[in-house]
Amino acid sequence: MDEWSGIRAGLDDPPIAPPEGCIDPYLWQLARQLLSDHSRTPSGECVTCPGWKPCPGLALARDGLATALGQSVRNSAYWIAYAQLHRPPVSHAR
Repeated sequence: MDEWSGIRAGLDDPPIAPPEGCIDPYLWQLARQLLSDHSRTPSGECVTCPGWKPCPGLALARDGLATALGQSVRNSAYWIAYAQLHRPPVSHAR
């Protein structure tokens, strides 16, 4: 198994908090929420979109998690733009 396959397999049940080595913790939080929104029922169907096999939300969430870990995947550009749009403003208080 190559390194990416191992990372991809670990994205089936990722930790809630960004793991060590995560290059974008905010993007991780966004993708992790999407993954949670598309959890599976005991029969394996998505709770959000049960008629879709495979679940597109789950695939998108995995790509977001991989992007947060520094991997370049199919939807990385989408996730980077989405995180930039939703990232809270930085306070420059003195």
